[in-house]
Amino acid sequence: MEALGTIGGETFAGFQEKVKRHGAMSARLAGTVTMKRERRSKSGNIYAFAGFSDPSGQFEAICFSETLSQARELLEPGSAVVIGVDATLDDDEVKLRLSSVESLEKRAANIATGLKIFLTDSGPVASIANFLKNGGKAPVRVILQTKDAGEIDILLGERFSLTPQIKAALKAIPGVVDVQDL
Repeated sequence: MEALGTIGGETFAGFQEKVKRHGAMSARLAGTVTMKRERRSKSGNIYAFAGFSDPSGQFEAICFSETLSQARELLEPGSAVVIGVDATLDDDEVKLRLSSVESLEKRAANIATGLKIFLTDSGPVASIANFLKNGGKAPVRVILQTKDAGEIDILLGERFSLTPQIKAALKAIPGVVDVQDL
């Protein structure tokens, strides 16, 4: 759970204290969507109140129509997200307005950590290829462990999208000895 608050930048509680000291500011926060209530303004525009939870507690933000139309599907309870917020201070209460919403999984896939996949033969290579998708920022190396030549280190590429689920799936492939972060 700690990663939720830190992958986006900071927890809500830490950001709230900064806003109270310095006034209006923007930040990226990560958390789990706890609720969404859509409303219609007097002028007919749709907006929503969205609730979130992170390791420091619960918080709420207003989401106006333009951001809501782009992020509606991500603002479902249970979704892990990274949100861009603009904060203002109103009588010692921090008010948040959503400026962007992104899937936490998508954001995590763009963090350039990378993997090393250890093999003793080339058998699992086709299965490994089925799980690797280009478009991220993570390098992937295959380490072929041979009896005669020792370890052969092969760089598959440097722009893969990786998630914890992909790493677990790679570890489960028959013939994969180990999968380690770079």
